[in-house]
Amino acid sequence: MYGCERGNRCLSGLVLGLLPGIEDAGGEFYAPVLKLLDRFCAATSASSFYHALWKALLISPHVRMAAVNYLAARLPRDQSPAQLQEYLPEANTLVLHALGKVLADPNGLVQRQALELLNSHFPLDGGPLDAAARTQLVGLAIPVVRRREVSLTRRLTSWLLG
Repeated sequence: MYGCERGNRCLSGLVLGLLPGIEDAGGEFYAPVLKLLDRFCAATSASSFYHALWKALLISPHVRMAAVNYLAARLPRDQSPAQLQEYLPEANTLVLHALGKVLADPNGLVQRQALELLNSHFPLDGGPLDAAARTQLVGLAIPVVRRREVSLTRRLTSWLLG
C-alpha cells in the first residue's frame, strides 16, 4: 500500500467512505469492503485506524450501524485494558462520547447493536474505561429504556447486571 504517515492523513475520510459498504452483512460489497478496512488498519497503525473509526461513530449518524458492527467483530475480547488501548484511543473521552452518541441514536437497531457491544466489550466491573467514565456511560445508557422496547431493555439490564 503506501506509507503509514501518508495514509493517516486521509484515514478518517476513507473510513467514513467505506463504512456504508459493510452495513449489510449479506450485501455483495460486505466482504471486499471489510477486507479493505482490515488492510487499511494493517497499513496504518491500529491506534490511528480505530481513532478514525471511533470519530466516525461520533460525528456521522449514517455510518453508526456499520461502525458498531465492525467494532463488535474486530475488537478483541477478554484482554486487559492495557492491551485494548490501541483499539480504544482516548477511551475516557472519544470512545465514551462516541458510545453516548450511539446510545442516543434515534434508530433502535443502532442502539441494540451498541448495547450488544457494551455487553461484550465494556463490562461495568472493570474493563477499559475508568470508574468515572463507566458511571457516565451508565447515565448515557439509562435513557434507552424510554423507547419501551423489550429487546433494548433486556440488553441494557443484562449489561447493568453483568
